Amino acid sequence: MIKNASRPDLERFAREEFHAGRIDRRTFLSLSLAAGSAALLGAGFPQDARAEDEVVFCNWGGDANKAFETLYAPNFKEKTGLTLSLDPSGPYASKVEKMVDSGSAIWDVTDSDDFDIINMSGKGLLEEIDYSVVDAAKVRNGMAHKYATHAYTYSFVLVYDSRRVGNTPPTSWKDFWDMKTYPGRRAMWKYMSVYEPALLADGVAPENLYPLDMARAAKKVKEIQEDTIFYDSLAQGQQLFLDGEITMAVLTSSRATLVARDTDGRVKINWSQGQLCPVSWPIIKGGPGGKQNALKYIAFGQDPVLQSKLFETIAYSPSNPASMEHVAAEYRQDDPFAHFSQLYWRDEEWYAANYGSMIDSILETIA
Repeated sequence: MIKNASRPDLERFAREEFHAGRIDRRTFLSLSLAAGSAALLGAGFPQDARAEDEVVFCNWGGDANKAFETLYAPNFKEKTGLTLSLDPSGPYASKVEKMVDSGSAIWDVTDSDDFDIINMSGKGLLEEIDYSVVDAAKVRNGMAHKYATHAYTYSFVLVYDSRRVGNTPPTSWKDFWDMKTYPGRRAMWKYMSVYEPALLADGVAPENLYPLDMARAAKKVKEIQEDTIFYDSLAQGQQLFLDGEITMAVLTSSRATLVARDTDGRVKINWSQGQLCPVSWPIIKGGPGGKQNALKYIAFGQDPVLQSKLFETIAYSPSNPASMEHVAAEYRQDDPFAHFSQLYWRDEEWYAANYGSMIDSILETIA
């Protein structure tokens, strides 16, 4: 019945089952989201579906969600008495805007890129961080923001299959574009870090990348378009290596690290001219657990030992500089900051203003 139900039927089913006690709050919210229902969008959201003993954290799913479920949820419950509910559906800023504008936010804290936070805070969607609860001293310099606290950093890097590149591995984005020396298929995530590698391969220095010359970048992308898979999800980028379909890819350092482990070192990372990308945790206005519980979760997440375990598990570079002293030596080379001199920061302000037009340009280029 549920499988083929209309949206109104699914919404009605969710309400009836929740009030009868046959499904929990999290399942109710998931069904409401699937239905695109009025319950989610603000018309009569059941107040008893809200929970003051819970924090709902939305992340990007996959290995990350598993790590938060294993490492964070039980420890958060033990230390605070609060339940951490995880939503791995992806905290898209457009979803946050619809929820807050309708007065029915279903998330308390989200795993958000800093450029999204700039836009969300500008629209009044976020609560201010109370740094009497969250410790600004446990964050990298300059990353204790007004509307979010830095959580971790990742990097887009050049990743390659060492069995396919001969005795001389690629060392630059020019090599990524060199199909003669390094034949084989490439892969790039179509939603980010397409134009920066293209411009770097075309000779632009990292400090001169922004504002991106999108016309020049698009022209460069066209040179390898026929030999490139523009994948939809980062998990797909991982899988392409596991399936042996590609020679090189642009992939996040966290995903690349996991692939390297899964292939016993066959897949390797070149860090030269990688792109550093900060992620922070904002508090969504009107979230079900409330601001104070959300602050408790963010403060809990600053624990250096906890962050070190997360890093060892999924290679999210810790926000608390004290975390690295707890990381086993064998993992430390996986930290982007161990290669900091070779990397450049993504321009968050430029992305906040231009991300949509950049994506439109990329999709038009690769169509």
